[in-house]
Amino acid sequence: MPKEKYPKILKAKIDDIEKSIKILKENKIDYEFRTTIVPTVLEKQDILEIARWIGGSKIKYYLQNFRPEKTLDPKFEKIKPYPDKYLLDIQKAISPFFEVCKIR
Repeated sequence: MPKEKYPKILKAKIDDIEKSIKILKENKIDYEFRTTIVPTVLEKQDILEIARWIGGSKIKYYLQNFRPEKTLDPKFEKIKPYPDKYLLDIQKAISPFFEVCKIR
């Protein structure tokens, strides 16, 4: 998720997140980034911001569509996932930022 949303949604410190990203980008271990795209939480513009933030020539990035089943918060079970075309449009827009960019 974009930097600005971390403190509001996950109660995480952005400095800790950025340190983790930096460590991963040093390529000492195999890794990937992925984002689950939840309607009402993330939109296309958010994913574009994430791509600019974490992108790099050796980065593998996967988009995952939200599935409203077995959620921690029952409110999310009523949210309808984005259509596949929406994810494909996002993938097309952000692919240049990554070595690998796919939808799972």
